[in-house]
Amino acid sequence: MPYLDNYKVVRGILILDEEGNAIVKKYYTNDFPTAESQTAFEQQVFKKFKPGNSKEDTSIGILDRYVVVGKGGNDCSIFFYGSENENEMILISAMDGFFEALKLLLKDKLERNEILKKMPSMFLLMDELCDAGVLKEIDAGILIRNVEM
Repeated sequence: MPYLDNYKVVRGILILDEEGNAIVKKYYTNDFPTAESQTAFEQQVFKKFKPGNSKEDTSIGILDRYVVVGKGGNDCSIFFYGSENENEMILISAMDGFFEALKLLLKDKLERNEILKKMPSMFLLMDELCDAGVLKEIDAGILIRNVEM
C-alpha cells in the first residue's frame, strides 16, 4: 500500500561497516534516487555520526534536512533517518527495537559476516519493523517471532 511521504516515519535504514560502506540498506523514499547519491549520503552519515569508543551509545543529530539516529555494533553501525520534522524519540525507539531484534537474530554477534550470513532474515526484519517507512512493530521479541515463523 503506498503511503504519502508525510506518514513515513522512517525514511531509510542503513547498516554500514567500519569504513562506512553499506552492508544492508533500505530506502523508503526517493530522497536519493541514484546509487551514487545513496553512497554519498551513507558516507556523510558515517563521517558525522560514526560511533565512538562505546559501541552501544546512541548518536542523534541533523544532517542536511534529515534527523539521523545511530548505534554501533562490533564492526558495523546501524542508522535510521527521518525527515527534519520527525520526532527523534520515535526514530530511536524504532532503532532500539530493530537493534535488539538484530542482536537476538545474530545471537549477540553484531558483525558484518554474521549479517551477511543472515541476509534474507535481515530484510524480513526490516519488513516486520515497518511497511514503506510506516512503523508496524518495534518490540524486539515480536519482531523476531514474526521473522522466525
